[in-house]
Amino acid sequence: CFQLHRYVRSEWNPLNPDELIDFLDQWAGIFPLSLQSHVLNHMVLPRLRVAVDQWDPTKSSVPIHAWLHPWLPYLSEQLEELYPSIRQKIARALRSWRPSDGSALSLIKPWKPVFDFKTWEKFTYANIVPKLEGALSTLAVGPLSTTSQDDAKKKVDWIFRWTGHISSHRLCRLLAKHLFPKLHAALYRGLGAVESPDFADVASWYEGWKGLFPPELEAQEEVRLQFNTCLVMMNAAVSGEDLAPHDPSKNEGRQHHAEAAPGRGAGSASAPMEPMDARDLDVTLKDLVENFSMQRGIEFIPKIGRFRDSFQIYSFGGISITLDNRREEIEAFLQGKWEKVSLEKLLSSI
Repeated sequence: CFQLHRYVRSEWNPLNPDELIDFLDQWAGIFPLSLQSHVLNHMVLPRLRVAVDQWDPTKSSVPIHAWLHPWLPYLSEQLEELYPSIRQKIARALRSWRPSDGSALSLIKPWKPVFDFKTWEKFTYANIVPKLEGALSTLAVGPLSTTSQDDAKKKVDWIFRWTGHISSHRLCRLLAKHLFPKLHAALYRGLGAVESPDFADVASWYEGWKGLFPPELEAQEEVRLQFNTCLVMMNAAVSGEDLAPHDPSKNEGRQHHAEAAPGRGAGSASAPMEPMDARDLDVTLKDLVENFSMQRGIEFIPKIGRFRDSFQIYSFGGISITLDNRREEIEAFLQGKWEKVSLEKLLSSI
């Protein structure tokens, strides 16, 4: 056991888990369970802690899931203490990320089955959704010609990469807010630009956009309604009807009013991103603080084994804090004493 301890502590490279895992599997029938537990919890886990602490997603050539996930069958619950630090590091790396770069999906996709649903939703909401919304907000849909749509379709493809990794209802709401109004406006202009539009080109334009949508999104009611608006407008033009009642600009006022209605997640100048639905995710104070820290690139991780009055002590940008979810109170250790603070005061104290 001494030789094994020396090997794990000094010679084993945590980025190469297979050798040690193979050894433990071979001796599993011989080592008593107490010894196996000792090796995993007091030899392997400390080395993994150090490796995670040293890991930099912007520099490492080996993705962290490749050397950490093989330990899930052995240290599933124990590894959870490492996840906040991993999320913080990934969040900081994503601050300079752009949706045109597919590497972000490769980096975080393996973590979806590892993180619980609420954590995954919260993480992607804070770090991915704002970037996708930014890309869609700059999207321009030109006239109804094939070549003019290429750039817009490329940006939409960036969004569709995340289908299955970000909830369909959230992606649909982004598309309804930033893509479909532009499609409706382009179609309206194209149908009214000439006395006799080329309806073959119009149909090709419609099918081209509709064909981009992954089946999972195309089947959503919100998407079907948006494309139905296009069909209604096209049928009116074919029938020679006045298109004025279908002018998308006349719906803008109603759309803004609907977005501002209570419970609909209004987008404002100070908070343009679609708000998270706390009712769906049962957001706690810890969730709010973690989301707040991720959006600002501040480290927020638990201090392992540190408690105060039975509350876990966390490090928030180097400041020790505790969270009382029931009372929704934050206490921070500032100037030698514990005191209740707001997130704004905590931020200004860093």
